[in-house]
Amino acid sequence: MPDRRQIELHFQERFSGEAIEIEVDGGKVAAFSAKTRYQIGLAHVETISVLDNSKIKLRISDSFTEEFEPVKGITYYLVRKTDKRITVTPSHEMPKYM
Repeated sequence: MPDRRQIELHFQERFSGEAIEIEVDGGKVAAFSAKTRYQIGLAHVETISVLDNSKIKLRISDSFTEEFEPVKGITYYLVRKTDKRITVTPSHEMPKYM
């Protein structure tokens, strides 16, 4: 049986209270709202359990959807909102907040 591992999704810039849902392999694993604290640049951190070949879908207030697969060996993912989309950037290091 494949090993599951934990990854952290760091919701960072430009969130203003939107409803967020996270699906892993078609099943909802989290639902919350996020609002960026501009002093530190962080809105929310969500830890989820995945397989290396899992399909992760982020849905932001019915306005944006982003899908990605976890990168083997990467634990941290920076999630940022722009005017037109959501970006997910893998990171080898845990983000530092003030």
